Amino acid sequence: MMTVGLPEVGGGTEVTTGSIASKQERPKSLNVRGVDVMAVGWQDWLKGIAFVVMWKATEIVFTMWECYAVALMEVVFGVRFFLSGDLIRPEETSIIILNHRNRLDWNFFWGALAHATYPPTHNCKIVLKSGIRKFPGLGWIMQMSCFLYIRRRWEDDQRLMNNVLDYFRDIDHTFQVLLFPEGTNLTPATQKKSNEYAQKTGLPCLTHVLHPRTTGFTFLVNKLRNSEVSN
Repeated sequence: MMTVGLPEVGGGTEVTTGSIASKQERPKSLNVRGVDVMAVGWQDWLKGIAFVVMWKATEIVFTMWECYAVALMEVVFGVRFFLSGDLIRPEETSIIILNHRNRLDWNFFWGALAHATYPPTHNCKIVLKSGIRKFPGLGWIMQMSCFLYIRRRWEDDQRLMNNVLDYFRDIDHTFQVLLFPEGTNLTPATQKKSNEYAQKTGLPCLTHVLHPRTTGFTFLVNKLRNSEVSN
């Protein structure tokens, strides 16, 4: 309400009270179940479309690189793969455990994964050291593919894995996680540390493998199991 003063009429001042309609502003958010949801503009739609296009392009580039690694092993070097056990099903979320004998064993893993997956497609995400994401080309692609990069600090690693796994759950993305439970490759130095740990904890000393680190593995198993139950 506003009070408007009029000129003097007949020796007095007449005052009238009225209302002036103000321009109604367009709402900037929508209240959904008590939560304010911001309106989506054309810029946000454009960002969403660009994200989907980049996601698909990244998957294509990574698939081409993976096929190159498999062809290099089988066609050029004549590597033959012998598999046993259950097949990997792309429609199921699962954890794949792999020993880390040397720095190149993951190249053989791509070939085994290509033959062990039925149908021959997968969404495998590898748990890697954080420094690898800085590698030109390959490190960037794996980062864009949402691989799990860890820093060897459990507080940071737990938060990162929680965020990525929750994101996959929210978008209903089925995937497989490749974990190196030993945490590093087999060398005389790492084997010495593993045996020292075994002697302190009363575990047997190992020759061909290292004692695994169980914190991340236990977390992943419980996280994925709870996600399956919640879905």
